[in-house]
Amino acid sequence: MGDSDKPSNKFDSLHRKAERILKERQTESGEFAELSLTELIHEIEIHRIQLQIQNEELESTGVELKESRNQYAELYEHAPVGYVNLNSRGLIVRCNAAAREMLGITVKQRRCHRFSALIDPEDQGTLRAVLRKLRKDGGEVKGTCEIRTARKFESGDPRFIQMEVTALTGAEGKLSGWHITCVDISERKEAQKERRRLVQRLQVKKMASLNRMAGAIAHNFNNMLAIVQGNLELALHELPRESAPRTRVAAAIEASKRAAEVSRFMLTCLGQTTSRKEPIDLSEVVAETFAFFRSSLLPKKIKLNAELLPTGSIVLADRAQMKQVLTNLLSNAMEAIGEKEGAITVVTRVMRATDVRDLRVLPLDWEPKAENYVCLSVSDNGCGVNAASEDEIFDPFFSTKFKGRGLGLPVAMGLVLAHEGAMSFENKPGRGATFRVLLPLLAKQELPFRDERTPARPIESAGLVLVVDDEPMFLDAVEEILKELLGYEVITAGDGFQAVEIFSKRKDEISAVLLDLRMPGMDGWQVLDALRALRPDIHVILASGHDEAQALKDYHREQPQAFLHKPFRVNELGAALGAARKPFKRG
Repeated sequence: MGDSDKPSNKFDSLHRKAERILKERQTESGEFAELSLTELIHEIEIHRIQLQIQNEELESTGVELKESRNQYAELYEHAPVGYVNLNSRGLIVRCNAAAREMLGITVKQRRCHRFSALIDPEDQGTLRAVLRKLRKDGGEVKGTCEIRTARKFESGDPRFIQMEVTALTGAEGKLSGWHITCVDISERKEAQKERRRLVQRLQVKKMASLNRMAGAIAHNFNNMLAIVQGNLELALHELPRESAPRTRVAAAIEASKRAAEVSRFMLTCLGQTTSRKEPIDLSEVVAETFAFFRSSLLPKKIKLNAELLPTGSIVLADRAQMKQVLTNLLSNAMEAIGEKEGAITVVTRVMRATDVRDLRVLPLDWEPKAENYVCLSVSDNGCGVNAASEDEIFDPFFSTKFKGRGLGLPVAMGLVLAHEGAMSFENKPGRGATFRVLLPLLAKQELPFRDERTPARPIESAGLVLVVDDEPMFLDAVEEILKELLGYEVITAGDGFQAVEIFSKRKDEISAVLLDLRMPGMDGWQVLDALRALRPDIHVILASGHDEAQALKDYHREQPQAFLHKPFRVNELGAALGAARKPFKRG
């Protein structure tokens, strides 16, 4: 018998029962019972037809429901985003194809596998924090996070997934599991990374252009200051000792000295600073600086801690400049802590170049060239740096305190750059910051550079000095200073070609040469080579508006006996001529 006959049989049975009851009532109620039976049969027939219709509709709905389930399963399985269902213990209950592909879920892992095992160990805490928050909040609430999967691309790059987590609750309101929607954002992350790289390249080019411009400005500025300062020195010498003009000229000389200091500061921030490098133990420098800092600058509320390498932190550096770098970083940390109690910790350790690359290093285009680096880190538990200000903290005169400050970090950065190093900055707003200085580790077999030069003949008397410079006013000022104040005879040349021509004719008369480094046509190095070819023992003083480290940074076979940074004072010029009597050493 088919399913369609079952409702009819039920109604027939009901009809017979109703008829039997009414017959029993007929003896008691007569005609009324007979009428009720007729009506009842009619009503039963109507209900039978309705029930049959409902049964057909139910069967149709069942078919539609089955089709819907199949469609839902198809959509779930082949959705463009990943779906993962977990039970309350974090085990996979169900997942679709997209999720399996993103997370690298195998057939064996499709059910009852711990979901957290599919996430990069460093990001598992991120997901746990979201689940913990949802569990605490209760209800069907959602949370989002970005994680890296344990599965990597063939290139070794991480795969980034954005997750939206929904807490599922049972009938009694208890947590029954989690539904996670996964979207692969690896391409977006790579695009963002590429955009950051492009921005960094533009910033590097911009900074390189600004550095060249600033260096050129400082060079020209120093050349002009040398003329001003030279003429002021001459005027001061000619004025009576007690006269009012002499006081004014002395004040002008002092102002020109301060202007020169501004120029030197600019070059320092660019990493173009004078430094006499020697092998030093950085941990030893830290200990020496600590003693001074504790005794004179550190408030009692701030503790100073150190974790220093006992040996093996040797770098090729200027000791005084390294002390200045550390002092600037300690002062910065002290100001970040302010009036509250706090602690500053200084650590020295050795890092491999591969580990250095993982840091956020400044400048942006810096790349480690040595195999190992000494890392000097200064950490504090102060206020940290506002996230909006992170990109500006190494800018000159930027400060969160008050105007006139903001030189400590730029100067530290410039000094580190001059030592072929870099700095790293790690910021925790409200909880402190860590600054790291990275300097090449000096291997035991490495020795500081020393030049071997032809010994120069001693200058017996003041003698004749050849001054070579392409600025006529500078030539005039220096010529008069050498004659009137230092007692030398002077001959001048306006360019390199003229200097070589004069020197070839009077090489036996000339005692020393004051030579400008930057000149059109034939620069100072080319002139120096030509002069030494004519007379190997000639005393040469190289002068430049650039700082010594920048001027002498490249290797040249011939080297001067002394260097003068423009603008220079009369006594500095006299000392340089005296220093030219012995070979000039560059460490």
